Amino acid sequence: MFLDPMARKRRKKYGGNKGKCFTEGWLEFKDRNVAKSVAASLNNTIVGGKKRNYYHDDIWNIKYLQKFKWSHLSEKMAYQKAVREQRMRTEISQAKREANFYLENVDKNKAFKAMEKRRKKKNSEDINTKPAKIRRLERAAKTKSDKKKVSPAANTQLSKSLLKKVSCR
Repeated sequence: MFLDPMARKRRKKYGGNKGKCFTEGWLEFKDRNVAKSVAASLNNTIVGGKKRNYYHDDIWNIKYLQKFKWSHLSEKMAYQKAVREQRMRTEISQAKREANFYLENVDKNKAFKAMEKRRKKKNSEDINTKPAKIRRLERAAKTKSDKKKVSPAANTQLSKSLLKKVSCR
């Protein structure tokens, strides 16, 4: 005899009745003729029992499965278990991929914000510096003042030599 325990687990997981309420099961008889006669006599009959029994008004739904073996049942259950495990593996891998994608985007966002911060800092330094036209004028004034720093004696010598060259012509 085999009763499916997974149906009860599913029912309990989703908040249903916690009692043992099996929805399907299998019986194996040694003699095929006995199995056929039991299936025929109990099919579509009331389960019965006392009136207050939970199953009093339920109806049996029994079928004789020709050429069905226990190995078929165990193969089916093993297949269902493998399918559940595979589904869980794919869901876990999908969750890992999503988490990694999120973490990569967080890192990219941090790097982008750092770049923006450096860019703003550089721009604020440029704003605090003088415009190019003013810098050029200051540079030109500085070179003129450097030329004026020549000693007065050297300056008079230069002007005399310049005058000689001009007057000789």
